[in-house]
Amino acid sequence: MNLLTVSELRKSFGGLHALDGATLDLHPNKINLLIGANGSGKSTLINTVSGLWAPNGGRVTLRGKDITGLPPHRIFEHGIMRTFQIPKHFAGLSLMENMLMAHPEPGESFRKALVPLQWKSYEASQTKKALGILESLELLPLRDKLSFEISGGQIKLLELGKTLMADTEIIMLDEPIAGVNPTLAHKIFKKIKEILKGGVTFLIIEHRLDIALHYADYVFVMGDGRVVAHDLPDRILDNKEVQESYLGK
Repeated sequence: MNLLTVSELRKSFGGLHALDGATLDLHPNKINLLIGANGSGKSTLINTVSGLWAPNGGRVTLRGKDITGLPPHRIFEHGIMRTFQIPKHFAGLSLMENMLMAHPEPGESFRKALVPLQWKSYEASQTKKALGILESLELLPLRDKLSFEISGGQIKLLELGKTLMADTEIIMLDEPIAGVNPTLAHKIFKKIKEILKGGVTFLIIEHRLDIALHYADYVFVMGDGRVVAHDLPDRILDNKEVQESYLGK
């Protein structure tokens, strides 16, 4: 059974068909790279799969279960998380506080309040987990810094760290190295490679192919709202449809 399957997905805005029958199967425990020219439908695909926008047609299935059109919080509950091209972080909170905010809380209750050992144990375990993730991302020395005080590249790492706090199975990243210097960009992708060992699957939109193709396991190419080609990274740019739709040749 496939992990995540997108079948003939359609999304229109008035007369604009942003998705026009997009179809793909994610490769589990791999970095799946989604590329294409501006306006090809990449972000629309992620927005629709993640529940931000409801599709006009087609299906999204997770391990055979239909999750088409579910709201974002339900999609998250099913184990799918996404980031945005412009990071969504709490600028007035520290890195540590941002990390702790990212973990799904079990909720408050009167009964739980009467058992302090229970919630104190939970809080301690989440704090330990957040510190470990920050350390793995080399952000631990900045844990008490407010997030607006760190660099754009470090914010991208923080976004990655927040996805790890959520314990999701599929992580969709929208241009995780946009505006980041090459050294830090390679570092971000190396960290993503390390995360794969934990059984996570990535779907990543990225324009900087000179960097991203070195780390991708499989590549999907979009054009005019459809997936026009898919192949291994070392073969994808030789595809004639890719050259015509993406490279303009």
